[in-house]
Amino acid sequence: MTQTIRIALCSALLLCLLSELKAQYVFEMMNGRQLEVFHFNDSAFIDIRFTYDKNSLRNQRIRQYNENLRYEIAERKGDQLTRAELDALVEKNRKSLRPEKRKETYVSRDEVFAIIGSDGNRQILYEYQPEYGNDYTVREMEEFMLGQRDAMLNYKAPLAFWGGAAFGLLGGLAWQNSIFAVSTPIVWTLGTAIPPIHIKERYMHDPSMKTDPYRAGFARNARSRQMIQGLKGSVIGTVAGVLLYSVLANNVEGIR
Repeated sequence: MTQTIRIALCSALLLCLLSELKAQYVFEMMNGRQLEVFHFNDSAFIDIRFTYDKNSLRNQRIRQYNENLRYEIAERKGDQLTRAELDALVEKNRKSLRPEKRKETYVSRDEVFAIIGSDGNRQILYEYQPEYGNDYTVREMEEFMLGQRDAMLNYKAPLAFWGGAAFGLLGGLAWQNSIFAVSTPIVWTLGTAIPPIHIKERYMHDPSMKTDPYRAGFARNARSRQMIQGLKGSVIGTVAGVLLYSVLANNVEGIR
């Protein structure tokens, strides 16, 4: 029952979101994303063609940042600020939403979990069909998607990025302008897929949501983000290492 209440609350939050948007629908995607959709055509048997805001995910992150801003500032400096000073600091640090950026596209129907209209009607397209790979029930799939969404919005993986930057820098120097320097980011990126994902409460919109489907969904998106951040950091580090070696080789005797 408690899981049902939590999921109902999430749906209510989506309705609040719709009330603030020009979009008429929210598509709950199977990968955890929520797309702000202006109109769609599902007359085709397999595909759904629709127009959506490309800044949907970015604006969702900004909204979440703004919602948490007051609590974070109050936790850090609450004893030092008056209410007026806190309000002013929150307003100063508040981020603005990105402008609407419409794009028309289409997806397979089985990539959409549910469609929520501006009237609150929620049409669930997902079906529990183990014979076709849909092994989760509808409720379990909702929990899985909540895990994916929490990871998407809250998991940053800074260690993967900065560790990759350091590893890439050392690799770029060690390979001494060799073509094999390109292997450095590959090695680090593959390495970031190995460690287990630890779900901390600050990543979770609901710390009591610790079901197996939720954990699986969170781990999937968190590991993907960890690998992407690791790749970015290691590429930057490798390029910096190669450039640094070139500078040293041209200016310091005995380097080559």
